[in-house]
Amino acid sequence: MSYRKTGNSLSDWIEHFLMKRAEIYITTFLKKPLREKWLLIRIIMLLFMVRFLLFVLPFKHFSKLLGKPADKHSEDAPNPDPAYTATVSRYISNCSRLVPWDSKCLAQAAAGKMMMRKKGIPATVFFGVKKGDGNEKIKAHAWLSVGPEIVLGGDVAGEYSPISRFA
Repeated sequence: MSYRKTGNSLSDWIEHFLMKRAEIYITTFLKKPLREKWLLIRIIMLLFMVRFLLFVLPFKHFSKLLGKPADKHSEDAPNPDPAYTATVSRYISNCSRLVPWDSKCLAQAAAGKMMMRKKGIPATVFFGVKKGDGNEKIKAHAWLSVGPEIVLGGDVAGEYSPISRFA
């Protein structure tokens, strides 16, 4: 599958660029072992399902999928499978940028929590808030932690004050 630049317009260039990127993603996917292909497909389907449920369910019902509200987080619980945790969190981060729907921090943390639960890995979803800049009054963020390690959403989690957690 090869695409050549056929015109000089910006739209032709954008189309060529997007088709080339799609070709790279598909080729990369096809080169992966079957186990990783299934993992990627499950993650994409889970991100879609989580996004759909966030759209149709009130949060009080959606939160039941995350587990029970927890008073504290057990940081001393070891991660039984760090390789799986790292792979799933990397794939969720990457897939959430590529899917055509919005999969921000809450969708990623929820999908990660569900993937960890399926494997029997204890994980905690945190919700935090901070004061916004300028006209924004408050900002919210969600992240996923396995033991002492933040595996999803950790790049800015330190800026937020945790207000709730689900284990």
